[in-house]
Amino acid sequence: MSLFLTGSILFWAVGCAVAVGGGNAFMGLENFFFSELDEHHFPQWFFQCCTCLYCISVASAGGFERNKLRTDALTAVYVAAILYPFPVHWCWHQEGFLAARKVRHL
Repeated sequence: MSLFLTGSILFWAVGCAVAVGGGNAFMGLENFFFSELDEHHFPQWFFQCCTCLYCISVASAGGFERNKLRTDALTAVYVAAILYPFPVHWCWHQEGFLAARKVRHL
């Protein structure tokens, strides 16, 4: 439960801005703490947050009985703030460098 709470708060604060905020081809630089979270943007944020939380659960389940809670929390921070948002911006945002080159398959 704490991993999902940590991951969703970090994705709301930082990850969503990096993933879907305007900026440059490498990362988004706008809308930290997702200031445009209204009824139009909420479904997009909710989908991306659930996908990010799924990635966190897969990453932390790999070391299920070997990791400590601190390691799982750091994994949640890393995935929600860095590992998940950057490829999302590269592939799905119109300013992302892979989307601009019309790359369809990785």
